[in-house]
Amino acid sequence: MRRFDCLKRLAAMIPEETLVVCNLQDTTYEWQHLRPSDGNLLRQGMGCVSPVAFGLALSLPKERVVALDGDGSMLLGLGMLTTLGRYAPKNLLVLVFDNECYFSTTRAFSPGGVQRSATAFGVDFEPMARGAGIGNVVTVTDVERFEQAVGAWLRAPGMCLVVVKLDDHLPEKVPMPTIDGKENKYRFIRFVERIERREILPTEEEKSFRTS
Repeated sequence: MRRFDCLKRLAAMIPEETLVVCNLQDTTYEWQHLRPSDGNLLRQGMGCVSPVAFGLALSLPKERVVALDGDGSMLLGLGMLTTLGRYAPKNLLVLVFDNECYFSTTRAFSPGGVQRSATAFGVDFEPMARGAGIGNVVTVTDVERFEQAVGAWLRAPGMCLVVVKLDDHLPEKVPMPTIDGKENKYRFIRFVERIERREILPTEEEKSFRTS
């Protein structure tokens, strides 16, 4: 199963106002290509994807939030599983795309071979998540079951973690996003302000006006 095929199904299923927090590099490139939106928060660092998505879900309970996480990122911050289990925001879907390797760093630092992650040696996120208190967790190995898991969350919201096992390390060749992190941040905030119909981050000009 390829991540790109899963993301294509996801893009066709989620509502336009859904907030999506993306993992580094290829996950961001593929998702922004398939579903360009100011509601995408791109290129979140390793270990930060699910925590950022959790914070958004907790602070914006009326909005749906999806985390596009990866095995390397989740392994870096396994304590996040206990936080998800304890608070379990009903509007949060965490997708852990598990290709059993650190593909982005492999390309940059280890051109001679793939750097395997711990999930290639028997580490299993599903029982770890259950042990951390996450009641709704499933592992999927084909796009049909992936679509079923996403569809179930859309029909009956509740904190859900889906481990998506991938068998192809090669990403889809798509154009890179044309915005940098700073522009993406402000576009994302303005998007949230529009769907929430309230101000979140005033501009420097507005701050100056209020204090003058």
